[in-house]
Amino acid sequence: MAEPETKAALLARIAGEHKQLEQTLDRIPTAQLVEPRLQSGWSVKDVLAHITWWERRMVQLVQGALQGQSTSPLTLPGEEQEATLDRINLQVFNDNRERPVDEIIAERQSSYGQVIALVDALPDATLADPTDLEAVLGRPLIPLIAGDTYEHYREHNDTIMAWLAETMPTPGGGADESQARS
Repeated sequence: MAEPETKAALLARIAGEHKQLEQTLDRIPTAQLVEPRLQSGWSVKDVLAHITWWERRMVQLVQGALQGQSTSPLTLPGEEQEATLDRINLQVFNDNRERPVDEIIAERQSSYGQVIALVDALPDATLADPTDLEAVLGRPLIPLIAGDTYEHYREHNDTIMAWLAETMPTPGGGADESQARS
């Protein structure tokens, strides 16, 4: 699918994938959000903390770039990008694994609000020609936003949906709706 070319299209893509993820999460009883049943022993709560960390990092990068400030790269000298991502993701996991699920959910909602506010505040001219901003960021703007929002939501929603398909009845298929997260 092509990258969104307008602010409205970008916001719609972010909101659409976020809604899909939220609908998936609504099917999961709160107690199961903390069970380590996904890849690498992660729980859904761990995935939400992970998504939140990357959303916040993207917001920090773009806000800094809008003020002409570049942010230090996360990659250590001599480190490959994949190793950097693995290192950061492990640190985020370790930092959040003992935190209460309600706290993670609240931060996730706050972070999503920050994403929407940031994108909504971006001048249309910046989205139409992000050259100056990209010079400060050191990378393309739309792929940065996409990778830490709608593409990231879809990636993890697919993982959670696969787990759900293996372990939980589908809506209307006899599951106890009263146990699902509200």
